[in-house]
Amino acid sequence: MNTKHPFPPAQLRTVLATALIGASALLGACGGGGSDAGGLAGESSGQAVGTVTGFGSVIVDGVRYDDRNARVQIDTETGAPDDRGGTVAVKLGQRVSLDFSGSDDRSAASRVGIAAEVVGRVSAVSPELVIAGQTIRTQEDASVGPVTVYEGFASRNDIRVADRAEVHGTPKLVNGQIVIEASRIERKPTAEAWLRVAGTVSALAADGSRFTLGGLTVNLDLRPSGTRVVPASVALANGQRVVVWSTGAAVGNALSASVVRIQRGQTQGSQELRLSGPITDCTAPCAGAFKVGGTPVNAAAAGVDFRNGAAADLANGRWVDIRGSLDAAGQTVVATRVTLRDRGPAVPGTRLRGSITDYVDATNFKVRGVPVTTNSATVLSGCPTPLANGTLVDVQGRITATQVLATRIDCSSSGDGFTVELKGTVGSVDSTARSFTFAAGTGTGSLAGVTVKYDERTAFEDGAVGQLVPGARVEVKGSVSGQVLTAREIDFEDSSASGVGLFESEGIVGSVTSAGAGAPVTAFSIGGTSFTVTAQTVFVPNAAALVPGTEAKVLFRKEGSTSVATWVRVRRGG
Repeated sequence: MNTKHPFPPAQLRTVLATALIGASALLGACGGGGSDAGGLAGESSGQAVGTVTGFGSVIVDGVRYDDRNARVQIDTETGAPDDRGGTVAVKLGQRVSLDFSGSDDRSAASRVGIAAEVVGRVSAVSPELVIAGQTIRTQEDASVGPVTVYEGFASRNDIRVADRAEVHGTPKLVNGQIVIEASRIERKPTAEAWLRVAGTVSALAADGSRFTLGGLTVNLDLRPSGTRVVPASVALANGQRVVVWSTGAAVGNALSASVVRIQRGQTQGSQELRLSGPITDCTAPCAGAFKVGGTPVNAAAAGVDFRNGAAADLANGRWVDIRGSLDAAGQTVVATRVTLRDRGPAVPGTRLRGSITDYVDATNFKVRGVPVTTNSATVLSGCPTPLANGTLVDVQGRITATQVLATRIDCSSSGDGFTVELKGTVGSVDSTARSFTFAAGTGTGSLAGVTVKYDERTAFEDGAVGQLVPGARVEVKGSVSGQVLTAREIDFEDSSASGVGLFESEGIVGSVTSAGAGAPVTAFSIGGTSFTVTAQTVFVPNAAALVPGTEAKVLFRKEGSTSVATWVRVRRGG
């Protein structure tokens, strides 16, 4: 089940999470229960911090982690503005931290933690993109680092001053300045004003009442009822990595902090650490001392395995993948293997393994919630003609702004081992066995006839288990073993949408067009597709709720090259 929990304490979590304070700010400051997912008995365990590069289960920097039993969490503090309930989705381009067991080619995650580097309003788009006083650089060259994924924005050029966005990425030194190299930029609704930003403390006032993060001044209310500093036992200091939350927006280049969380060191541990990102704080030759995502790394020991280069190739900005463990002081990652990002033909790509959903045509469908397109060079192997909803696929490709352009698609007739999303109408229900089947002809493809099982860990969205009755429209997300689909999440579709549209799509709303203030909506976009609105379009709850940055589902029909919306449900924002 994908739920938001405070992070359980674990040795090393805070130290390795320094990389996420620089990249996605993920700390173990909150208490909580232990892992509820079994690992791989007898194999190594550890933590990994990196970028989501695909799904099948979840793929982080090219390494696949079985996430069927993992808890998915967001990084937050009690009382922080992003401390909300509900399900959490792992998305392409996010920076994540995982607790895992197993080897590179056989790893299982028990926890996946998600945290944004910045959430806030855009204050400048030229010459640099600036959000909450942090300079954001986008990436289009996969040989240098992960290519930026956009959702709700069509591209970097679609971002405007006063837009609100969530940015995932890593700190990088560019021309002597630390910038955030974005791996994902997602539009958020402008109606909300709260802010989150991570970075390194500098210019700390003598009385502790203010400091700076990049170009942002952070003001603290030192009264007992004012800014909450976590942990309270640790004093703020220059050079610390912190996460700051504010319930209000920045005013100019300053904000009033409601919560400040400080990164803390930990003790030595034997767990394996996996860490990726661009090098900073390197003075050549720097094998003995550099940082990745704010975490100190030492790669000078004898016998370090260098791949795609040598110690002499380490330099600021160079993307590396580090394997190692902590030193005796618990502050530095001692590398045993350093892989420099390949700048040749073997540049890492994106991989998606699952079932096709939202199929419109061969250039417009989704796999694991990610928009996919093809072109004349795409190689299809073992696939039906045409592709269809429910087809089991293994997609290899590259990110092109809002989509993955597939270079190769391999189709499968067996769903065993796949993590899938299926949409359809409930057929028969066995409440005693806590299972149901889909009605025939509902787009389940190779998984027609599969039995869906649910249990106490299954999350139900927009409904409850009592609504699982024949004829109910549902979307099921889960893993397949034989002819059984174990559901992690079951979403109920509004009954008023039944039979309304031939195609469907969902995602973050981009542009919304109307004839003027207060005038009816005439068009909107999701995932780069524009939808026309007519007088017959049904909105749930209403058209006024459809604003840029909200999440919505649309059913539509095709009229030539035009997609006409027939039913739209605005699901959530934030």
